[in-house]
Amino acid sequence: MENPKDHPSLTDFRASRIYAQGWNAARAASLGKKPLNPYTPGPEHARWDQGFDEANGKPQ
Repeated sequence: MENPKDHPSLTDFRASRIYAQGWNAARAASLGKKPLNPYTPGPEHARWDQGFDEANGKPQ
C-alpha cells in the first residue's frame, strides 16, 4: 500500500491532523465498533485509517 503521506496533495501538517483524528476516534470508540471514516477514499481516508489502526495496536 502506498503511504498516504507521500501523496502530493497532503501536506505534512494536514496529514498529521488527519492521523490524529483517526487516533482520537479510536480512543473514543466504545464496544470495539469502528466509527465511520469521514473522508472519501483517497490519501486522507488512508491516513485516518492509519491513525485509527495504530491507536488500536495494528501497525501499518
